[in-house]
Amino acid sequence: MSLEFKKVSDFSRGILFALLSDAYSFDHRCALHWSVAWQEFDDFFFNHLQIADQCAFITTFNEEAIGFVSWDPRRMPEHVEIGHNCIAAEYKGCGYGKMQLQDAVDRISQYDVSKIIVT
Repeated sequence: MSLEFKKVSDFSRGILFALLSDAYSFDHRCALHWSVAWQEFDDFFFNHLQIADQCAFITTFNEEAIGFVSWDPRRMPEHVEIGHNCIAAEYKGCGYGKMQLQDAVDRISQYDVSKIIVT
């Protein structure tokens, strides 16, 4: 098993949108409701790669992007809110989402944050 957490800037624009679309593919209504917001999210991070690399990472398994997690640090040190924590459908149920979330919590905890909110 070769699970790695990589910078968003190591990938091409559209990867976040693709991962979200895949992770929520179990119900086509998710894409109908959220696809515009997912595209805006992807565009924002790729237009601001410094923010992306500080507030998100992409999880890979054997060099394939299988998920990502992101967080909003604007209320630090009061709290940080974890936003997206998605895993591609093929890799769900293997514990990768939990490992991804734990790594995000570990990274955020280094900043002396009072509370981490997971929604």
